[in-house]
Amino acid sequence: MKQGAGTQSRIKLATFLLEHGADVNAKNKRDKTPIDVCSNKTLKKAVENFKKESSKPAPALVSALLCSQCFSRTADVTLLPCNHKMTCRECHKMVSICPVCGGEVTKAVDADSNEID
Repeated sequence: MKQGAGTQSRIKLATFLLEHGADVNAKNKRDKTPIDVCSNKTLKKAVENFKKESSKPAPALVSALLCSQCFSRTADVTLLPCNHKMTCRECHKMVSICPVCGGEVTKAVDADSNEID
């Protein structure tokens, strides 16, 4: 099932905010968190997975960013030439345009800078 453009935009925004320190436990004036008020199941899953990953001990925080495609695995692939780490090994082949900057992806590398097919 393909997600609509609106859902993709919301997921990209949520991922960006989370990776830049947004507080997933913040509450609004009705005492609701972002997860409480989220009606989109895919977006809710992405936020819940991030919350779960970020609650692990410090080493896990470094890799808590979720894949921008599946939102269930850790983003462990760096897209080049822009150097954005946005996808997992399983999903990187589906990405020809970086979801962060919109630049063309020419190749992908792992954490050791080894090119991934």
